[in-house]
Order: sequence, then C-alpha cells, then structure tokens
Amino acid sequence: MEYHIDMSGAKPDLRAIEDVLYDSDPAVVVAMARDGCTLRIATYLPVTDLLGMMRQAGCQVELHQVVELPSICCGGCGG
Repeated sequence: MEYHIDMSGAKPDLRAIEDVLYDSDPAVVVAMARDGCTLRIATYLPVTDLLGMMRQAGCQVELHQVVELPSICCGGCGG
C-alpha cells in the first residue's frame, strides 16, 4: 500500500521513520514528495500500525492526515 501523509508545517525525520518501519517491513520506502508537504510511504503495514510506528519515531500524525492510495499491484511478482 502507498500512503500519502500531509506533513504541512512539520519537518519529519525521514531516517528515524524509516528505521522504525524497517523493523516490521524491510521493503518499506519512505520519501518526501517534491511539494515538500507530502510524506510518501510504501509498506504492507495497515494504517493503524503505521500511525503507531510514526509516533515511535517522534512524528505525531493523525488519521485525518493520511490518504491510502488504491493498490497498483498486478500480482506478477507474487507480492
């Protein structure tokens, strides 16, 4: 799943977020979008787990800030 998180006015520590998420999902991808306000996270984790782990990384994110994008997985890789 890919999540877009509105981080307007915040400066998240991407490395800390990636480190916390990596423990549960070694394939996680964490990146800031070009607009500088949208944090993009690709992971298999459900949103409730993601929010808890973001808080562990020192990033206070509320559910209303998160948009879950529809899956674009074709299933071809078996993942």
